[in-house]
Amino acid sequence: KKNKSRYEAVSARAGIPAPLVAAIHWRESTGNFKTYLHQGDPLGKPAVHVPKNIPVFTNWEDAAVHALTMSDKKQVRDDLGMNAGTKDAAAMATFAEFYNGLGYNNKGRASPYVYSGTDQYSKGKYVSDGHYSKNTVDQQLGVMTMLGAIDGMDQKIKNAPVVGLTGWESVKAGRTLQRGMSGPLVKELQERLAKAGFPCGEDSRFGLSVEKAVKAFQKANGLKEDGIVGTEMAKKLDPGANTTPSAT
Repeated sequence: KKNKSRYEAVSARAGIPAPLVAAIHWRESTGNFKTYLHQGDPLGKPAVHVPKNIPVFTNWEDAAVHALTMSDKKQVRDDLGMNAGTKDAAAMATFAEFYNGLGYNNKGRASPYVYSGTDQYSKGKYVSDGHYSKNTVDQQLGVMTMLGAIDGMDQKIKNAPVVGLTGWESVKAGRTLQRGMSGPLVKELQERLAKAGFPCGEDSRFGLSVEKAVKAFQKANGLKEDGIVGTEMAKKLDPGANTTPSAT
C-alpha cells in the first residue's frame, strides 16, 4: 500500500494489474526498488542473471515496464486479454508462470513462484538458473498467495472458480471477455453471437463491432448493457438457452 502509486504507474504503462506487478516485485527482490524487476539484479549495472541481454536501467519504473513488456511477455499478456484492470485469477496465475519460466510446467510440477503457500504446492524448486531440487521447499510466498492478501483479492479469487477450466466453460464460471481481447475465446463468442442472430465478424478480435453486438444481445435478453461477456451472458449463449434473437 505504501508504494501503490509506483505500482499503478507501471501498471498503466505495461497493461498489467498493479497487484500482480507488486507480487512479482516481491518474488524477484523482496520489493527492493533498487533492482531490476527482470530478475532482482542491482539497477545501474549490466544484469548477470537470466535474462542478461537487457539494457542498463537506473530507474525502477522504466526497468519494470521493460521487464513486463518484453516481446514474449507482451504476447502472453495479449493472448490472455490482460490489461491494467484485469482481476481474472487464472489469467494472472498464467502470466506469472510465463514470467518466471515454464521449467516447472515442463516437469509436470506446480510452480512455487505462483503457488507457494497454497495447497497446490508442496515441494520442488529451481535453486539457481537451470538447477532443480525435487526436495527443496520454497520458503517465499507465491504470487497467488500474495495476491490473496492485496485489496481483499483473496475473496475475489475464491469466488472465481476458473482455474483449471478452459474454453467457454471458463467464461461460464466467471472469466470475462471484453473489448481489446483477442484469441480463440473471442472467435467462439463471435460464432455464438452469429448463431443467436447478432453477427459481428469472425476475426477473433473483440473490437467495436463485437462490443456493439454484445450490448445488443444484452439489451434483447434483459442483461446489463456493459459490453462485457460474463457468466450470465455466457450461459445464455449456450445451445438451447432461452434467448431473444436479433430483430434484424
